[in-house]
Amino acid sequence: MQAVVSLKDATTEVKDLLEQFKAEGEVPDASTIGQILDKAVATIGRTITEASEAQKELVSVTRQQQKEFERQKNTLGNLASLGIMAACFGHETTKAANLLALRSKQLERNMRQGLFMVLPDMQQDIDRDLQIISNEAKRITTFAEFTLGNVSRSKRERKDVYLNTLIQDVFSHFQRSLEERNIAVQLDLPITLDPIRAFPIDWESIVINFITNSIWALQETPKGNRIIRVNLQQVKETLQLTFADSGYGLEAHTEDKIFQPTFSTRRNERGDIIGTGMGLTIVKGFVDSYEGGKIEVIPCCDLGGAEFSIQVNIPHRRGGKNE
Repeated sequence: MQAVVSLKDATTEVKDLLEQFKAEGEVPDASTIGQILDKAVATIGRTITEASEAQKELVSVTRQQQKEFERQKNTLGNLASLGIMAACFGHETTKAANLLALRSKQLERNMRQGLFMVLPDMQQDIDRDLQIISNEAKRITTFAEFTLGNVSRSKRERKDVYLNTLIQDVFSHFQRSLEERNIAVQLDLPITLDPIRAFPIDWESIVINFITNSIWALQETPKGNRIIRVNLQQVKETLQLTFADSGYGLEAHTEDKIFQPTFSTRRNERGDIIGTGMGLTIVKGFVDSYEGGKIEVIPCCDLGGAEFSIQVNIPHRRGGKNE
């Protein structure tokens, strides 16, 4: 484009100069015209060179983006496959866990009816072990049913969603796991909040991601200091959700990177990255898809760990009520 402009300007300048010579009755100065054309040619050449370099850079950037998109596509494809496997696992696990619970109860009844020879001093240990089997079977069933519930069609339909109820329900499924890790949960979820029009699976995924991230971040925090704090409030026509923990917070200078695809701070004892790096990317994608959706992070909050803040608008219904 610049080359065309330069050529046009040079042509106009030469034309004006020739008209000036003609009006004055003088012979055109060839050297002056040559200088104008040489300048135009030099500008055109420089512009073409710059355009060529820019094109090469654009091709390079495009190829890099294509590779990144391909990597993201493969990662999302793998996660989708894991989702399908989780659903299958949920079906099979539910059957096995229910059978295990049934058999353990039957075994307990048979023992109490004297169908087995058991030494008196062993009875208490056996009763305890049977109770553990029964409790763990219930736990497996709960998580399996929760997994299956997440992929149900109703969770993928837009409807009125009360985030306070949804958050409470998700935490109830993680209660046993959180208690075993000595993690205290502080929920501030007012019951008078307006609903939003949303896909339930979006917000369940967001809360689950935050919970699992916090469980990971709290591993090295001393028992008694492990806290997850969730606050939900409505400010006029906006819902604001904050999720914080007392873990180790974010690594320095990573707050601008954690939402980027494939970026992960999770590492094993050898220092190898083990996270998919897609969790918070998906969370941000969900949040951004809602009106007024915005997510921010504080690397180190008052609890010591990271704090995520989410804001979404509450759409209006006719008559002044929110939809």
